Amino acid sequence: MRSDWDKAPVRKRLEIASIVIFAVLAGALLVASIVTTRSPLPTTIEDPAVTALASAMPDDGWAPLLVHFSAYGSAAEGAAIVRYEWDLDGDGSYDFDATAEGGYTSYLYSHEGEYNIHLRVTDSLGRSGTDQVTVSVRLPASSSVDYWTVFDDTRVRRIDIRLTQADWDLMWVDLMSKTMVPADVVIFGESLEQVGLRMRGQFSLLNSGEKKPWVIDTDAYVDGQEFHNLRQLLLLNSIGDPSLLYEKLAYEMMAFAGLLASHTAHVEVWIDLSNDDLPATFWGVYLIVERVDNKYLSNRFGPDSLGGNLYKANHAAR
Repeated sequence: MRSDWDKAPVRKRLEIASIVIFAVLAGALLVASIVTTRSPLPTTIEDPAVTALASAMPDDGWAPLLVHFSAYGSAAEGAAIVRYEWDLDGDGSYDFDATAEGGYTSYLYSHEGEYNIHLRVTDSLGRSGTDQVTVSVRLPASSSVDYWTVFDDTRVRRIDIRLTQADWDLMWVDLMSKTMVPADVVIFGESLEQVGLRMRGQFSLLNSGEKKPWVIDTDAYVDGQEFHNLRQLLLLNSIGDPSLLYEKLAYEMMAFAGLLASHTAHVEVWIDLSNDDLPATFWGVYLIVERVDNKYLSNRFGPDSLGGNLYKANHAAR
């Protein structure tokens, strides 16, 4: 039995074939036009009398990453810069005009990748200069640590530490020994049993009254126990800073400038002695800081960095 195609006249078949060929060619042209829009930036004839300087802050971080760009320092000999253009999205064209803002602009990157961002400046004589800066964006899913839960700084959350009176007293016998004792903790509503608790620091330990800095070591007594893939939580007491902001701002400024910096957040710390009938005691607001360890290195330099060196200063040495 013949199909409808076999029964159709030759002329009809040719018409249908022509339509199909036209559709294929049109699709190819459309793809070509899309590829064209992603082509490299048009060649700019640069004049050595014009200097373009592009900078990005931060130039590295986790998506979504808001990056601020600056053309500060761009200049031309014997003329003024009158136009600042950026290619911020990598589409192959200078389609972000920042002239009204003096070359300053910003862009939110939602996808991972290495972005080569270009700047073109033009002076009043029509001369141009270009520069570029690289922005590296990583997806949270690529991290081995859930930073965005542990270091959520949109609010001040609570950590409860419960231990016996005897263990509490033991830690205070010799501060510099930093004796570790077992404790149970509730961190942001999540319970962990048999963690290690000890004091930390040097100056912040000896000059801070009762508000000592602490370390919560999640796998000190239970092998492999972690909190959102972190084995240690560092609680800084911000000694000498009534505002409790200096250290956090320092970490954030370093991250904004593109330097490697730990994640941080403010928390409330409550101490509860298990063998008395008193409620937990508020011990103060602390800054929880990400510890620099192998996971820190891996999440910033990649898994190959696990074989590298990680040094810690020995404050006891004189």
